[in-house]
Amino acid sequence: MSMHRCLFCSSSLQEVFADLGMSPLSNAFVSPEHASEVELFFPLTAYVCHECLLVQVPQFEVPERIFSDTYAYFSSFSDTWLAHVRQYVDEMIARYHIGPSSHAIEIASNDGYLLQYFGRPRTAHALRRSEVSPRSQHFSTPRPRGNSLNPAKPPIFFLATMSSRTYRI
Repeated sequence: MSMHRCLFCSSSLQEVFADLGMSPLSNAFVSPEHASEVELFFPLTAYVCHECLLVQVPQFEVPERIFSDTYAYFSSFSDTWLAHVRQYVDEMIARYHIGPSSHAIEIASNDGYLLQYFGRPRTAHALRRSEVSPRSQHFSTPRPRGNSLNPAKPPIFFLATMSSRTYRI
């Protein structure tokens, strides 16, 4: 029986979705002066919650260690990924009739790569945008992609960047 609980509904996580073995922290590059030291590995097992069907990886390390100042991944470095995201945003705008009065919030935004396509001035897609990122460096990295979160104005769309679902509230 798993000791892990669902991040959404708190049910016990028992069903393995994918077990990829042990893995070091993503983008945790080892500097030459630390090359002879033992590198930490963590279980990379995704579970699916039997109650709410959320697929998730339990937390084995604190976000500050995962998303440190040396964390090197920015989603916007991949031209093919940006082309996919642009098409995805266009499809969501058409399907859900997203307009200027809408508010998009991107969760786990990395570098705001998804939100930038909601703010294209040459289209009718310009709307309020906010991002939530576990990485403090993202907020200090200069890039005019998203806007800061304003809790006084409730959002209409939440965008989970690792999901193909859009939730209308």
